[in-house]
Amino acid sequence: MNTSASFRDDISYIHMDLNVKIHQMGMFLPFHRWFVRSVEQAMVEKYGFSGGFPYWNWTIDAPDFYKSSWWQDSDTESGLGGWGDPDKDYEVQDGAFAGFALANPSYHPMCYQYTAQPFAAFAASSPTIAQFFNSTMLETYANSTFHANQIAAIIAGNPSDLVNFQLSPDNWICAHGSVHAITGRDLAGTCPATTEDCIPGNKWSPNSPLFFLHHANLNETSATAFAGGSVQAFDNTTYFAEYPTGAPPMLNTSSDIYTDNMFPGAMIGDVSNHTAGYLCYVYE
Repeated sequence: MNTSASFRDDISYIHMDLNVKIHQMGMFLPFHRWFVRSVEQAMVEKYGFSGGFPYWNWTIDAPDFYKSSWWQDSDTESGLGGWGDPDKDYEVQDGAFAGFALANPSYHPMCYQYTAQPFAAFAASSPTIAQFFNSTMLETYANSTFHANQIAAIIAGNPSDLVNFQLSPDNWICAHGSVHAITGRDLAGTCPATTEDCIPGNKWSPNSPLFFLHHANLNETSATAFAGGSVQAFDNTTYFAEYPTGAPPMLNTSSDIYTDNMFPGAMIGDVSNHTAGYLCYVYE
């Protein structure tokens, strides 16, 4: 099944355009649930996709992420391919996405770069971001944050409590972000070497098909609870501690999910229960 380049680029663009409205705030989980479902449905209707998006259980790959079998499938039709070539700006060299052309943030092929300890670079990118990292976190190996026992503890420790679910020291958002960061390049939002005046971030991470497998793995217990605001609370750590899921104006289950008018809209409440109605799926 082939999708058009313009469709793929539009998918990436909507995430770029809405970046500050859908991360580190109440809209994070609802938007990404809606987004994964909307892209999946569009692929069914426009391109005859007959499957469903599976979720990536990255706890299986956490013990040895670099050598995981996840990165060993070089099949030219279905394989995800392996790590990118460092001599070619980490372009993926095998699998179905070798040479996969992307337009955001500028033209480049699909790239992945294994990045075991990514947090020091994040902290160095901005004084605002740096205040959220202590010396221990800067030296943390990303895959150490998403082992199966850690994820189970995060979920069990904050049942139906989205605020503490996100605020706890070993939280779901940290684990989720670590998967982006350790995979590097397109999934992490690293700027291609040929791109000028580029500000890195996770804005164009939907460039990678892994984005949708990754975001299909959104916790099914705590994500059914909702609490959060519509403004990022990154001014300082005190403000963030008060509003870890976003500052006022506050959102509620009747708030519309931001769509950029690309796909049919929905409200936050429409995606609160993944086993019924708008979503209707289960985890196996």
